[in-house]
Amino acid sequence: TPAAAETDKPAAPAKKGQKSPEEIQKIRNAFDLLKQAGIITDTDIHTAPTVLRKRGGDIVEILVSAGKFDRNTFEAAHIVRPLIEATLMKLEQAIIVLNYCCRSRVDFDTAIDEMGWQNPRKLRTDLNLEK
Repeated sequence: TPAAAETDKPAAPAKKGQKSPEEIQKIRNAFDLLKQAGIITDTDIHTAPTVLRKRGGDIVEILVSAGKFDRNTFEAAHIVRPLIEATLMKLEQAIIVLNYCCRSRVDFDTAIDEMGWQNPRKLRTDLNLEK
């Protein structure tokens, strides 16, 4: 599982820099989408906690520093999950957007605009999907 090293700890009061179970789940969900998009691999996901244990820091920043993806792409993975769940975007579309974000180093909204797609976050304001 992604971020396994961060989740093996018992649910003690959060220490400085320690993520909540909700944050860990969000990271796992983002990693799952990035893996489905072919941006990261199982090896990347399993290597990052080893680096984390040796050097400390943040698992996402470790993968960003390793050049696996940039912060915009990671944020886009967070954005597309509720869009998929709300059936406003198909998984295949999300994968295309994530790869576009990764290659072009742009955020979700810029990618959607540059691809000429209608932005699903602007269609359903009731879902609070805006930034």
